[in-house]
Parts: sequence; structure tokens; C-alpha cells
Amino acid sequence: MKKQTPNFQRLTRLQLSKLFILFVVLRGKMFYLCFTRCLCFIKIYTIMRTAIILRQDKTNQKGVLPVCMRITHERRSMYVTLIRVKPENWDASRGIVKKSDLQHERLNNELRRRIAEVNKVVVLCEAMEPERGIDAVRDRLHKRTTADMFDYAQNYLSRKENTSVRTYNKCHSHITKFKKFIGKDQFSVSHLTYELLLRYENYLREDLGNSINTVTTNMKTLKELTAEMYEEFRLDTRNNPFRKYKMKSTPTERPCLSEREYFRVRNLKLIMQGKLYDARQLFVFESETGIRISDILKLRWQNYDGHYIQIIMDKTDRQLKIPASDLVKEICAMRERRYRTAGVPVTPDGFIFRGILPYEYDSMSRAEKVCAENCAVARINLALKRVAVLARVKKNLSTHIGRHTFASRLVRSGQNMVVIRDLLGHASIRTTEIYAKIMQSQMNDAIDVLNKLNNHGYKRAE
Repeated sequence: MKKQTPNFQRLTRLQLSKLFILFVVLRGKMFYLCFTRCLCFIKIYTIMRTAIILRQDKTNQKGVLPVCMRITHERRSMYVTLIRVKPENWDASRGIVKKSDLQHERLNNELRRRIAEVNKVVVLCEAMEPERGIDAVRDRLHKRTTADMFDYAQNYLSRKENTSVRTYNKCHSHITKFKKFIGKDQFSVSHLTYELLLRYENYLREDLGNSINTVTTNMKTLKELTAEMYEEFRLDTRNNPFRKYKMKSTPTERPCLSEREYFRVRNLKLIMQGKLYDARQLFVFESETGIRISDILKLRWQNYDGHYIQIIMDKTDRQLKIPASDLVKEICAMRERRYRTAGVPVTPDGFIFRGILPYEYDSMSRAEKVCAENCAVARINLALKRVAVLARVKKNLSTHIGRHTFASRLVRSGQNMVVIRDLLGHASIRTTEIYAKIMQSQMNDAIDVLNKLNNHGYKRAE
């Protein structure tokens, strides 16, 4: 009968220790040296190896690829998604995001954090469950997320906070609502079903009184969170209830000024350098550029070269470059003369609309900056209410109406929708087409009025 040799690769650490003692006692120093070398070989062979790679085979519709940590052990591998980047912005030799990516600092920080997080799990599995290898790592990563959905949401929210405080606040509110609906601090993603989503939708509409669009916004956050968990940790996407759930929405009203109302506001005589004057000037600037008020308040002289305005939009984090109209150039020149007359230096990093935001704005935290911007917008909107009364405009004038007025004026002039979309910085042309639908409705109403006038007017001459 052939003698079976022991498989050292399958021995546990306890068995290896016992074998070590046995060899030392029975065979002496020579076997001690041989066994030590054998133990080193086994340790090197069974250790988990990791590598950071860009998955070229996992391109999504936006052309973005996942940067993954590949964990290999005994000829078995698994991948853990760390971040997502465009292939041209990834430095494979250094394993970092290139500076050509506008978000390279945030992405590299996130990459380092995720690498440390996964490495911690790998080391723990090597120490506690060495015989299970890849299975132990996969189980621990999955258990960390699937066992507690709200625990994973903390990491999800921290990433949102790094990108935008406003987005963080919105998503935090949505997750808080869902947590209140569930009624407990722990919730497994495997318990998230289609029927539960329908009950949650009804809770938002009936109990909280949310509109259809608000319900959809809440559901989008929950859908993104769920999809991220399923994709990152390779759960079976067939069990994702959002594959069956359909989002609902209703067209929203986009209030804007007519040409007559706009010129009433624009030509209103006001005291120079007063609160009403500055508020009206900001409104006109927004009506001529379509830039959101949050971006206008942070507009600096380095963003304006005399012909074009170039910014990174705060809401979407996308770059926007638009030509400045004659009126915009006039407003910028007026602001510059005003500062120089007052002895205020005009520097590239100085605000074009100086004095609206606090002077210590640049040294504030992200949350403090958002609070300062919200307070400034509230003061401007309050002043615009007074401007509307003086200009005999019966609409509820606010800063965002300026952006809608910009879009509606371009639609009325017959401009191409793609051009209007690019000027507004919309990601989808569907958002821009809402203005066209509103204009069409107004045109239909105008024709109806014309028909009534014709019916009650003079009879057509025979």
C-alpha cells in the first residue's frame, strides 16, 4: 500500500505548531532548521496578494471604469471596487488619479481610504480565518454591508459630503425618512422588497404629504444607495427591487417674467449701491447669463476675461463656459469702476459681487459656506419682493426666476434647444424642453385670446 504524504498547504496553524514541536523533540536541530524553511515557504505561498487595477472590461455608458483591488489567494481572485474614473485620468504606474481630473484630490483621498479599509479586512481574515482565504474576505465584506443597510449609508453619506454639502443634506434627509419608516436602527438590504418600496412610497405621499416629484427624489437616493451596494459587493442584481419599481414624475411649473415685466424690473430707477439696487443687478445678471445664483455669488474676476464667463457649477460639478452679453459686460465694468473709486483692489481672486457674502467666506468650512450662501440668497429674495412691487410686477420675484427668464427668452426667440441646454448647463435636454412646453402652452393661450377678440370684433367686410 502506497504511503500518503501529508499536504502541508492544508494544515492549520495549530497543527503546524504541534508538528514543529514533534520534529524538534524527535529529530533535533537539523530537522528544526529544515522545518523553519518549510514554514517560511508555506507562509509565503498562502499569503493573500493584492493589486490595484483598472478594469478595462467594465466600461459603463458614461465611459467610466472601476478601479478595483484584486485579492488573490491560492489561484483564486476577487475584485473590490474602490472608485470610478475615466481611463485617460488614471495613472497605472503610480496607482493614482491624474491631476487632469478636476476631482483628483477627492478621488485619491477616497482611494486611499478604501484601500486601507479593504486591507484591514484582508489582514483580519489572514489572522483569524487563514484556512478560508478568499471566502473569508468576501463574507466579511458582504456581512459588513448586507447585515446593516444604515451602517453602509454612513459611508455613502460621507462620500456625498466630500462632493457637496447640499447633496449631503438632501441625501441625509432622504435616508433619515427611510430609517424612520423602517422603525429600527438596523436593516438588511436583502429585506428590501418591491412591496416594501410601494409601502414606503405610500408613506411619503399619505403620511408625510410629499408631492410626486419629492417622492421620486427620495426614491432616487434610495435606488442609488441600493445599486451601489449590489454592484460594489457583487450581490445578485436580480434581487434588486428597483429593477421592478417605476419612478413617477409630474411636470413642474417654471415661473418666468414676460418681456414687458423683465424690462420693467431692469429699467426701474433705484438708488445706486443700495440693497434693492444690488438685488436687482444680481437678478438682471442671472437673467442675462442663466447662471444659478449660488454660482453668481462666488463668481470671481478670474472667471471673467472680458468676453467669456467660465465656472465649475456648484450643483452639478460640471464646467460651464458662456459668452457675456453686452449688458453683462456693462454690469462687470460698472462693478469694477465702483470698487476702484472706493479704493478697493480688484484682484483675480476677488468677488465680482463683493460684499454679498461674508468677508471671511474663504476661511469658512463647507457647511458654514452653504449656510452663508443660503442667508445671502434669502436677503436678496426679500429685496426682490420690494423690487417687484415698485416695478408693478405681480409675480413672486426670486433669484431663480432670473434663470427661468433667461431660458424662456431664448425659447421665445426661436433658439436651438441644444444651444439653450448648453448655455444652462443641463445634463439632459429633457430638462430644457420643459421651457419649450411652457412656451407652447402660453402661445396656445395667446391664440385663444386672439380668437376671442376676433369673435367679438368687427364683422369681416364682405
